[in-house]
Amino acid sequence: MNPKPNARQNADRLAAAAAARLSAGDAQQACQLALQALREQSGHPAAAYAGAAAMNIMRMHGDARTLLMPFRDVMDRHPGLLYEWAYALVHHGSPDEALPEIDRLERLAPGKVEVETLRGVAHAIAGRHEDAIRILTPLVGNAAPHTVIHRLANSLARVRRAGEGVTLITSTLAQPGLPSPVHRTLLFARADLLDGLGEYERAWADLSEARRDPETAGYDPDLLSQSVDRTIATWTRDRIASMPLARLDAPRATFVVGMWRSGTTLVQQVLASHPNVASAGELGVLQSAVARCWPQGRVGGVPLLGDPGAVTSEQLGLAASTHARVLNQTSMDASRVIDKLPMNVLYLGFIARACPGARVIRCVRNPLDTCLSCIFQLRGALATYCEKPEWLGRFYRDMCRLDDHWADVLDMPRMSVVYEDHVAEPASHARSLCEFVGLAWDDRMLRHEKQTQVAMTRSIDQVRKPIYRSAVSRWKNYERHLGGLIEALGDLAPSS
Repeated sequence: MNPKPNARQNADRLAAAAAARLSAGDAQQACQLALQALREQSGHPAAAYAGAAAMNIMRMHGDARTLLMPFRDVMDRHPGLLYEWAYALVHHGSPDEALPEIDRLERLAPGKVEVETLRGVAHAIAGRHEDAIRILTPLVGNAAPHTVIHRLANSLARVRRAGEGVTLITSTLAQPGLPSPVHRTLLFARADLLDGLGEYERAWADLSEARRDPETAGYDPDLLSQSVDRTIATWTRDRIASMPLARLDAPRATFVVGMWRSGTTLVQQVLASHPNVASAGELGVLQSAVARCWPQGRVGGVPLLGDPGAVTSEQLGLAASTHARVLNQTSMDASRVIDKLPMNVLYLGFIARACPGARVIRCVRNPLDTCLSCIFQLRGALATYCEKPEWLGRFYRDMCRLDDHWADVLDMPRMSVVYEDHVAEPASHARSLCEFVGLAWDDRMLRHEKQTQVAMTRSIDQVRKPIYRSAVSRWKNYERHLGGLIEALGDLAPSS
């Protein structure tokens, strides 16, 4: 059935507005407008392009992949859709699946530097760093430096040529007129390489320069703490039990949660090495559902829970069906499917009602190592609390006390994994994970680094290696710079 004329006109108008916001650099608003357009007309290619492009910019690659799935048959007529599809595949951890799509793009739009750049990035993410270097090196000076330079420098570091990577980034940073976001991205990239070379003071200097003008997006740590206070006070065991419950059971769903950089990627990779486990990656489905239920509940870019009495059966049902559909798209056969968005820890009360029967694995790591790793990474508008060490310490405390509350009031099956214990005794912890998700043991879980299909995260290089211990107590290299963070963490900060 063709859409009604008014629906088509509304979709056209909203898609045009989304494209305008995308051009203006407002990916979040562009995404919202594009999704509104798709609600008016589900098959609107321009709206799908704007929405997927915005999601890819915001690093919501799994959501972009899901959004574009229905458009696969028309992508040959819309190269922009095909590009965003391939980009999402690459950055969501399916680089080998993306390469044939990149070949299609090359046939449709030959000679495009963006396409060859994406090919090089795909090889880098797949761990084929020599191929990445071969493809990306001729693109230096001809393609967007924030992509080519930092990926090329990273690949150089992975083949023990980190010094060349530092030199490459340094020469690029010296170029006049470099846009501020590119400058910032490259500073983070150089800091990471310098850290690997043991040049800690130079690395910290780069981080300090990169965060000189933090992207706060209206973030206020006091408001975040107050919101967590309200959640703990209102999401009680009795009120949660009185909420509607989704009709669709979710026994396959396994949520791996915690703070960013707390070992969630390692747990995901170990589990996904089991032949009956699949990983859907860092899904924003339930975070988006929370944002729809409480649109005024954001602090900075962070969606937060509101009054549990405001949740309707329809809202829970939509969240449940959407989440189940994405898990099915990941795998119809796997007994367990992992949703590894660490910040789902904020939404577990809602998730318990939307995904009955799901399991939760909470990852914990030394708070200072965790927060230092977050400081080293450019997170964007959904994690503005990472922009200042003292904000990050307070956020960590608030997240921990909220999760302590969920552990007390929810009946979801739960397991905690301590990163330092896991890397010290990987075999016993792998067996414990296998037992927790209710599967028979498989020796492949001891060889997680051989797993080629992995949902892309910023820990991708680490999980492609055997378990390593060099990240333990890394914070001591920067101790003299972490006073504000240590003070904000309070009694959660380790004493030595």
